[in-house]
Amino acid sequence: MRREYQIKVRVNGSVDQIYEKLLSLCEEMLGCVTQKDTYLIAEDGTTCRIREENGKYLFTTKGHDFGVRARIKRVSERFIEKVEVDRLLKTLGVKAVVCKNRILFRYRESVIAVDDIEHLGEFIEIRSTSEANLFKTLRALGLNESDTIKESCLDMTLARALPKWLQILIRFHDRVGELIFGITSGVLTTTGLLVGVNAATESRLAVVSSILVIAMADSLSDSFGMYLSKLGERGNTPIEAVRYAFGTFAGKFMLPLTFALPFLFPVFSLPTAVIIDLAWGAVVLSVLSVEQALVSQKPVLRIVCRNIGLAILIVCLSTLIGTVVAASCLTPAGT
Repeated sequence: MRREYQIKVRVNGSVDQIYEKLLSLCEEMLGCVTQKDTYLIAEDGTTCRIREENGKYLFTTKGHDFGVRARIKRVSERFIEKVEVDRLLKTLGVKAVVCKNRILFRYRESVIAVDDIEHLGEFIEIRSTSEANLFKTLRALGLNESDTIKESCLDMTLARALPKWLQILIRFHDRVGELIFGITSGVLTTTGLLVGVNAATESRLAVVSSILVIAMADSLSDSFGMYLSKLGERGNTPIEAVRYAFGTFAGKFMLPLTFALPFLFPVFSLPTAVIIDLAWGAVVLSVLSVEQALVSQKPVLRIVCRNIGLAILIVCLSTLIGTVVAASCLTPAGT
């Protein structure tokens, strides 16, 4: 996995002047290619791309954009065969297709592409080994940093087709995806715990204590596991790993605490408080499932039913375990 440094500028006016500048400035012209980029979204939200060029297929996965002035992402690439292309298209589904004619130039440590993108227009894309080199190349072309745009071809293609509210939702998901993961995991864990403990005991204090303990212990253990996982990935910095860990902790710690609230009011009996929590968990899980389905462009009903079905399975198994434990403890010794 490598880091990709990239900036893009929309061509306003005649592209002939750009070609003249590039031919006089660059060491060599690398050639002309036609590319067909098929974008896919995996279950975990990772953006995947299959680039078809000269009969070959390059499979690329890109991580979160953590650049401020330029687009900086962790990128992994490998060539794949047509049979794997067909499998990926069938498994993941197509998010968008972008076709472009590209002319490539080399300037020092940078590669400059002049792109004629179908339905979008003409752009200059600069890729280099560092952010500093990007802007050195940009200035050499006589362009200003204010001319750059951070939107990718995928972003601009989706913006043409997706309503504004969905574009905002996708950007929100890109920023807080780890928080949503923590909330989802916390809801499933906490609902399973409280029905299991409730089946094994009639103590309100035991249920509340269990929720508080699991909210702290499970969130800390999962966030530490997330930290170690992200730290072990190539290209991740300790700061990025901490960000993912904190997002997981916040999501998995804060929302499960709300499950303790119904048990703090004596007006609610223990079974009533459990029912309130199960309803609350179903609402939260349904909302997150709808958000996940909309962002990944998958059938909403299928994603909601899948996640709610998993929650029901967890509740049933937890209730069964709690009932068995209670029955075994109540059985007189020696019988």
